Amino acid sequence: MQNTKNKTIWANSFFKGSILGVMLLASFSAFAEAPDKYAPVYEKAPLKATALKDPVSYLFALPFELIRWPMIQNLLFVEKYHLDQKMTWIYTYLKNHGITPSAGYSPGGGVQAGLKLDLPRLTDLKSSYPDFIFDTWMNYGSSSYFQTGTEIGFEKIAGTDFFASGLAQYERKFREDFYGIGPDSTRGDGVAYEIETTTLAGKAGYEFSPSLKTTFHTKYRNVNVGESDDKDKGQLSYFGPARLTGYSGDRILTFAGELKHDTRDFIDAPTKGGYQQLYLGYDEGLGNSNARYLTYRVDAAQYIKVGSPRRIFALRGLMEHHDEVNGGNIPFYDLSKLGGYAAAGQQSETLRSYANNRFHGDSLLLFNLEYRYAIWEHKELQLDAVPFFDVGQVFDEFSHFQMRDFKESYGLEFRVYVARTSLVNISIAHGDEGTNFFVRTKKAF
Repeated sequence: MQNTKNKTIWANSFFKGSILGVMLLASFSAFAEAPDKYAPVYEKAPLKATALKDPVSYLFALPFELIRWPMIQNLLFVEKYHLDQKMTWIYTYLKNHGITPSAGYSPGGGVQAGLKLDLPRLTDLKSSYPDFIFDTWMNYGSSSYFQTGTEIGFEKIAGTDFFASGLAQYERKFREDFYGIGPDSTRGDGVAYEIETTTLAGKAGYEFSPSLKTTFHTKYRNVNVGESDDKDKGQLSYFGPARLTGYSGDRILTFAGELKHDTRDFIDAPTKGGYQQLYLGYDEGLGNSNARYLTYRVDAAQYIKVGSPRRIFALRGLMEHHDEVNGGNIPFYDLSKLGGYAAAGQQSETLRSYANNRFHGDSLLLFNLEYRYAIWEHKELQLDAVPFFDVGQVFDEFSHFQMRDFKESYGLEFRVYVARTSLVNISIAHGDEGTNFFVRTKKAF
């Protein structure tokens, strides 16, 4: 009995320490960018290689030097036929005209494609109405989902630092995987279900500075859950309504507040800075729904230069927790999710060697570490080699947190950027449950 009590106390202490670690990362990054008045200032200067004079820098660069030669031969072929210039021109032309295509591949999700249109830019109204937002999008996965939506609003209201927008979105996921709740769920218990969500949402906020803003959200969701047509997986009825809250769907109203501090120099390919994001949300079921819960979320990342802007350590920490309120419950599809490669159409957090939605729980703790090394650059094009390591777990209450429940994932990713914007990412990840291969237009964090 005493041993059990000691383990519980130890688990609570470790979890609180982990939360403190995430917050310390946030605090560190908030002050890490204090300017050095004696340092030279470069306005968007191109990245330049620096000599690897110290042993540590040489050690970090050595694995990539071994693969540099064969990759450069391929890239020289690209340069010989001016494919880089053509690619840059096409991408820049589309972006300047408000057209953003996306594509990808993931295990279980198949081939994915999407298109986002910035209508003011597309119709040449951006110069006359620079703060007007009118975006529409469509995303499709060959065997996983369909999504379409529209957002209308203003980045600045009447020239002030207030902003607001409204959103309408329809999403249908043909096959969502579910393996049970908790860190000990097994792949053998995996089933598939279909979920259809219609969302009406609004947000408004204030930008205190270019790096700090607060946002308030309201959202209505009509969620329908049913059996999937996938014959290779079991049916959701295997778990049954007695074990799963939200088994048939819900109508849910959400109120939430968010505070974000962002000092990254570039959103897609930062060489310094970081971000810290705090979120608090309350969800209330409508009609016959018994959903009623709070969501707490802390998300922080820091990008650290290692001797040169070509070599960046990227660290991220994420904690999420749900609390039931006044006898309410949390629908199983709104639990914290872990597994796969976080991207459009997915809510599962990044643990790349595991299947999407592999783990569900009331709480989640996740750390991602990447070493981003720019192995080739030509004008606006850049190629990075990125070894990564992910470690995370889901759990119920704080007292159930255990070190042995952490799941690890590691691998290598190649990323192509155009004008510091992510164009394509190709990654391979390995862990205890096998190897996954992904192609994405957006990176994990």
